[in-house]
Amino acid sequence: MGQIGQSADGKLAAEPSPEQLEAVVKPEAEPSYELQVLVDPQARWADQRGWSEIAIGHTWVRLVAPTGQSNSWGYWPSEELAVTAPHESVRGEVKSPDGEQVMLSGRAEHVNTHRYEIAEDAAARVAYTANAQAQAPRSYNLFDHNCVDFVRELAAEAGVDVPDGVFRGVLDASAIEAAVCAGEAGVVGGASHADASADGDADVK
Repeated sequence: MGQIGQSADGKLAAEPSPEQLEAVVKPEAEPSYELQVLVDPQARWADQRGWSEIAIGHTWVRLVAPTGQSNSWGYWPSEELAVTAPHESVRGEVKSPDGEQVMLSGRAEHVNTHRYEIAEDAAARVAYTANAQAQAPRSYNLFDHNCVDFVRELAAEAGVDVPDGVFRGVLDASAIEAAVCAGEAGVVGGASHADASADGDADVK
């Protein structure tokens, strides 16, 4: 058997073409998955008294396979969060799919989508972590464990470090302060779940 650069009969082999070299150095890449971080600065908590008139914002994750199939996950409070005690933790829940209503409504233009290509094993870790939290959700805390923290955690499973600027407008301090001040003044929002759904706003159960 000839050595590298030699043919089987020991003679000097012809120099490979650039195309042949590229095929050896760069094998065909596996189809990549797409991790999407979606941000809706206009989202409201429709069933949260005192918060429903405030654009609190929301972010969630969508995972798109090479086949085009997708799933999405987002993190929400599952019980009422008092505007007069915003630092308190409440029960949380993972919604899956999440954000579909907003994307199908006229408000989709307000949603910013940030895309990251990831490998299949990274996509599997994202889906596993999201579904595990859906089965055993942790507490929701407006400051310590919210939708932004949830998205960051899933992105980290894929090795993606999402820049802070991506989440601009979500859980903004001024919006939180406005809700708290309104609550302390006895002004609470009355938007119902049905009303918010008709308007296409992101909402909680």
